[in-house]
Amino acid sequence: MLLWSGQAGSVLGTQVTQIAFPLLVLGLTGSAAAAGLVAAARTVPYLLLPLPAGALVDRRDRRAAMVVCSAGSALALASVAAAHAGGALTIPHIVAVSLVEGSFAVVYGLAETAALRQVVPTAQLPTAVAQQQLQYSVGGIVGPPLGGALYGVSIALPFAVDAASYTAAGASLAAVRTPLPGAPAAARSIRAEVAEGVRWLWGHPLIRYMAVLTGMLNFSGQGITLIAVVLSRGQGASPAEIGAIFAAGGVGGVVGAIAAPFVQQRVSFGQAIVGQIGCSAVAILLLAVATTPLLVLSALVLWNLVGPLYDTVQQSYRMALVPDRLQGRVTSVFRMFAQGMGPFGLALTGVLLDRVGGAATALACGGLMALLALVTARNPHVRGAPPIASVGA
Repeated sequence: MLLWSGQAGSVLGTQVTQIAFPLLVLGLTGSAAAAGLVAAARTVPYLLLPLPAGALVDRRDRRAAMVVCSAGSALALASVAAAHAGGALTIPHIVAVSLVEGSFAVVYGLAETAALRQVVPTAQLPTAVAQQQLQYSVGGIVGPPLGGALYGVSIALPFAVDAASYTAAGASLAAVRTPLPGAPAAARSIRAEVAEGVRWLWGHPLIRYMAVLTGMLNFSGQGITLIAVVLSRGQGASPAEIGAIFAAGGVGGVVGAIAAPFVQQRVSFGQAIVGQIGCSAVAILLLAVATTPLLVLSALVLWNLVGPLYDTVQQSYRMALVPDRLQGRVTSVFRMFAQGMGPFGLALTGVLLDRVGGAATALACGGLMALLALVTARNPHVRGAPPIASVGA
């Protein structure tokens, strides 16, 4: 529960600035491409850092790593609030903060995943992962309207609140008395340990395909927030109203996170994965015809409703398969593929929004995701994946 509550605080703060960052950059520059660049900067570390970070997490105490990352993120966000208050905030500063926060997020996420496997038995992994997804869904309801409201009061305020949330998260994790150690450090180089994680993942065709698939899904869908913000602003919505739209859309995430373990028990791995991708494609394509805030809201509800199912199914399945001593390294390789495509997708989304508009951008992203659903439906490893109970056994 301390592990869970520590993450909950930082999730809420991140949801606050998820709305505040694009509003800030759009206000400073008026450019969707610049907003896409800032969003992409936070995801660049997911391409560059996972492999060495995974080896480090498997060697060191995972609780200590999470505490340090929370403190570093708090300082980075506080610098945005301080610079804006002093009239010295620039786009390079915002990009640098996004890079720093993203780097700490990489290490924190790997340490948290490995730690979760240490404190939760295999049979309860789907429920535990769904509970984590519930954090994001609840944060998606509370954070955006709070971020929009705080931004309306003071542009610096959302970033100060996010810094405080990271501080609270670090304090919660510091209260965990039991250490969450990695394996004893072997007399091997980081390179050799990383190679072991790469070989394990590459030797499992299902996990290998899921890593590539998740990367392509992030490439095509990670810009949905930016698309929705640009469309809503074009329809005359205020920052507070945009936050309210995202909050209402987050209700779908709460329902999806609660339902995900039950759905996983009643459908096969392949049915859950293909169904989720198809519904996500429909959600993005709905934005292509969203001429009113209500249609934007409908697309976000559907997107958030099915999102937790994909994460719960694939993450719990992977965690059940991977040996504890390799959790950090295999997860780092998976996330390098899965999240490394995010920066390119976000940057391209920003450029497309500037050049062809929101509707055409949503059509391109949704079309690519629909193609991924068709390809995945024909993949034999996805179709033939056994139930997680037999994997755990």
